[in-house]
Amino acid sequence: MIDFFLKVDKISTEDQAAIWSINAALQRNKVYTSDEDYERRDKFRAEWASLIREESEAYRKPDQFISDEQHCAAIARISDKLSNAFGEYLAGGRLRFGTSQKAFNLYLKYLWALKQAPMPPHCPIDSVGHLRGHLRDGRDNPHRGKFVN
Repeated sequence: MIDFFLKVDKISTEDQAAIWSINAALQRNKVYTSDEDYERRDKFRAEWASLIREESEAYRKPDQFISDEQHCAAIARISDKLSNAFGEYLAGGRLRFGTSQKAFNLYLKYLWALKQAPMPPHCPIDSVGHLRGHLRDGRDNPHRGKFVN
């Protein structure tokens, strides 16, 4: 049976998870200096997807605890690498941490829903998540109580 969250977002593969995580992070954010350079935008998004996949490998291990500091460092690495490679194309010369954070956290949430990873440390729970009855008190989060968000 498909997860309700995946059904609502129409996600059925890891590739779709990467694409839609990045799309969600870009919504309502001024990320690019110009909206007309589509070829560079495609390269930027492809590199971003590659980096979130690379950083997600540590999160796919069921017994691997990721501390808040490690998680934030992973987000910063993604943001810094993209800023170094595409800075002249990005508003303010860099990819903001919060934009990188949104894409990475949502991607990890999709992996969890796809049963490709355990529940991530900063799992964004929205109204769809709350509809999955077992999330109401967070008891299925192995990271619960180990750090403060």
